Amino acid sequence: MIKSLRILLIIFLLIPGLALAGEVWNLETALKNIDNAPELKVLKAQLESADSQLKQAQALFLPKLNGTVGYTRGESAVNNGTIQVDQPSATLTLTYNLSENSPAGTSLLAARLNFYKAQNNYLSGLRNLKLKITEQFFNVLLAQKELELSERSLSLAEKQLSVAQDKFSKKAITESNLMDAQLSLKGSQISYESAKNNARINLLTLFNTLGIPARDITLQEDITYNPVDNILLDELIKEAQENNLDIKNARYDLEKAERSYRDATKSNLTFGLSGSYSVDGQSFKAGIDNQNYQINLSYSVPLNNTSTGSNPDWAVALTASLPIFEGGDKTETVKQASLALDQAKINLENTERSVELNVKQIYNTLTQAMAQIENAQFNLNQKELLVANAETRYNLGLIIDLDLEAAKLQREQASLERDKAIVNYNIALLQLNIILGKE
Repeated sequence: MIKSLRILLIIFLLIPGLALAGEVWNLETALKNIDNAPELKVLKAQLESADSQLKQAQALFLPKLNGTVGYTRGESAVNNGTIQVDQPSATLTLTYNLSENSPAGTSLLAARLNFYKAQNNYLSGLRNLKLKITEQFFNVLLAQKELELSERSLSLAEKQLSVAQDKFSKKAITESNLMDAQLSLKGSQISYESAKNNARINLLTLFNTLGIPARDITLQEDITYNPVDNILLDELIKEAQENNLDIKNARYDLEKAERSYRDATKSNLTFGLSGSYSVDGQSFKAGIDNQNYQINLSYSVPLNNTSTGSNPDWAVALTASLPIFEGGDKTETVKQASLALDQAKINLENTERSVELNVKQIYNTLTQAMAQIENAQFNLNQKELLVANAETRYNLGLIIDLDLEAAKLQREQASLERDKAIVNYNIALLQLNIILGKE
């Protein structure tokens, strides 16, 4: 019985602690909520729209069968006078695009390239969104650590002021020393409020990006430094030129512009081949030309089953059509296509230069971040020595516990600065991978 009561008492004491602990997130938890992000929903909608347009363009190369029912009533002149025409009929028409050199092929190519671009935009947007969430996650994590240190610093400043007031009352220090302690407390209070606001704003920013209601959470994640050795700038630029998604999209735009220019400059001379065959009220027609590359077949049959016993009629026709005067339409079409082609070439060149510049900038950022990490680590090592020295002096009774706590706070602040430098390096490395077209 006593043992059971002890267990219940332990559970009762643990429950408030668990409630106060709150929800704990790591980076993986944050990234799992990405499906709710408004930015991702927009990217998915754009990809689905491009996919729908591609399927619509692909449907142009599937056979189209149409049925028509008609009724004709009137009079027709004959040698002995007129006869009354009272004829219901049905017609089946089949159309089929044979070649992608046709206008339908141009539409299909444009839809296909737009879909490829949408895929790249989705991948690029998803990677940038993950980078954004990762960066915001560590902003919150570092802000929460900053808040913890500010709270400890504020507590230390309050204790130091209390000690200073006690010493001042005993005439052990001057009024100037007391004012220094008061100013130190005021500065700690301001830093604490600033850190608290910064932590709250960063947390709200993260939840806003994720598209879910904000709530109080605690973040936990190991901040590790894994430097990448032997990074050659020329190799990075070459890899980016081959795999960067923005460059690929610019090449797709150039391919579309080249196709439009080819269509605009091709000859307007149209050759057509058509044929027809009719007998006993039924008729079959077929036609094709070298511009649309579309075959048209139609079959008509009367519905009243009236047989005239007429002889079969057939005909084959070859036509050639050449515009004589277009009012400048052809010239302007070629001009616009040429300008669009030049613009696509310039856009590709600018994109390649921009990507190269971004690689150089991030390479420089990585180099600087590595130097900052080394400096921060050196400073942290110095603070470690300072704490070790303070502990020795404290054990010898040369300093009080507040002095030791101040040394430990300096060490924790140096550790935080080292973590910030590592996060900056890791974020820059993620940015580099995105530019290189990697996950």
